[in-house]
Amino acid sequence: KVAIIVGASGGIGREISRELFKNGYNQMLLYKTNKVEINRQLKEFNSAEIRAISYPLDQIDEKQIDYLVEMTQQKFGEITDLIFCASGTLNLKPIENVLWSDIQREFEIQVKIAFLLIQKLTPNFKKNRSGSIIFCGSEIINKPKAKWLAYSTVKHALVGMTRSLATELGPFNVRVNAINPSLIETPLTFGFSEREKLKSTADRFLPELASASDVAKLC
Repeated sequence: KVAIIVGASGGIGREISRELFKNGYNQMLLYKTNKVEINRQLKEFNSAEIRAISYPLDQIDEKQIDYLVEMTQQKFGEITDLIFCASGTLNLKPIENVLWSDIQREFEIQVKIAFLLIQKLTPNFKKNRSGSIIFCGSEIINKPKAKWLAYSTVKHALVGMTRSLATELGPFNVRVNAINPSLIETPLTFGFSEREKLKSTADRFLPELASASDVAKLC
């Protein structure tokens, strides 16, 4: 079993990687800037039987996607799973202050990389009649929030991609799903006040924040 994790150095990505190692997966860990965290993960997770390699996500294009896929396959064999949990900064702004570059940056990180990787690996998934693609979305899909325009727009795009791909690839026995968790305690949300966290959990059956580990177990 071989997985590519996009956004592996973040709170959710790190926990997903840990869960996959427990289940015997070799992994390609894709990250944006946090090389220190990735190196720590490589040191923690690598063993004689199961291994991981990493690759930075800066300015990803088709040529880089080809290279990292070929590198992963040469190292571990056929890729069986793709997991997308990359995210930029929340950068919350009222609509008057939002720049197109804010939205475009999120699309580059969360949508473009997913599109290029899935397009590259779909022929093998179809040929093998197996494969798994998982997107980490957000509860914002069902609970809109003011000032979250860029983040919300991209997460809705991922849900649209999930539904379209599930319809197209399902007949080939390729599983495509999205997980839309609530507010989670990760470095991305450390700046939230206790009031904001309490408000986020007020209308739930379980009045507490989910953890990155909770999300990882769903993958």
